[in-house]
Amino acid sequence: MSSKVFRAPRVLLPDGERAATVHVAGGRIVRVGDHDDVPPGIEIVEAPAGAVIIPGIVDTHLHVNEPGRTE
Repeated sequence: MSSKVFRAPRVLLPDGERAATVHVAGGRIVRVGDHDDVPPGIEIVEAPAGAVIIPGIVDTHLHVNEPGRTE
């Protein structure tokens, strides 16, 4: 099972926005931790400057029309 940690200074959570890590294993979010909560040897994906991570939100408008409207 591959694991990654997504990290950003701006992560939008139910209790507000804060710096955090989003831990993903097997394609699922397994936990949200503090900004420095990164286990040794795990792949870290740093969010680009100014980006906000919103765990659990799926931007469905990009996928509903796949492969795209031809008209």
